[in-house]
Amino acid sequence: MQNPYFQESAVFLINAIFGLYCLFVMLRFLLQWVHADFYNSLSQFLVRVTQPVVRPLRKVVPGLWGIDLASLVLVYLLKIVQLTLIFTAVGQSLSFMSLSVLALTDMMVLILDIYIVTILVEVIVSWLVPGQPHEVIHLVRQLNMPVLSRIRSLVPPIAGMDFSPVVALVLIHLAKILVISPINHVVQ
Repeated sequence: MQNPYFQESAVFLINAIFGLYCLFVMLRFLLQWVHADFYNSLSQFLVRVTQPVVRPLRKVVPGLWGIDLASLVLVYLLKIVQLTLIFTAVGQSLSFMSLSVLALTDMMVLILDIYIVTILVEVIVSWLVPGQPHEVIHLVRQLNMPVLSRIRSLVPPIAGMDFSPVVALVLIHLAKILVISPINHVVQ
């Protein structure tokens, strides 16, 4: 019988290490996708941390229409390894097809979670220190702009109140419930 404390510790460490690196790579991808400020210190940090793995992968996986496919493939491969290690640590196994689907849904959850956090950060900062320029907040706004601007075109500000972050958060949570949860339920 395996030690449940060892399993829990192993799963925690696997999720922490792989989750953090996947976050860095996905942020790099999203910031490139929205054409955020490359010379921002956070952007430079993400590039430096991920470049040793992304650069060689770009030789095999070229970009397409300005999209950094190498970063997406890297996150996908890391998610497969992460899930394999987790299921091994708890004494279970899944087929490669199930791991592949779970890796894709984990990637979608990661993107949605990034937007949940960045939208909340932008809202809180706008309440606490409106108009104060900070390079990280500038990146957050650049990242959120494509999502929030589309919503603003459908739901304009009412009496000076911008409800686009609320609508975005509701849509993100609905996507998690109506799209990702059913896929994960079918796989497991």
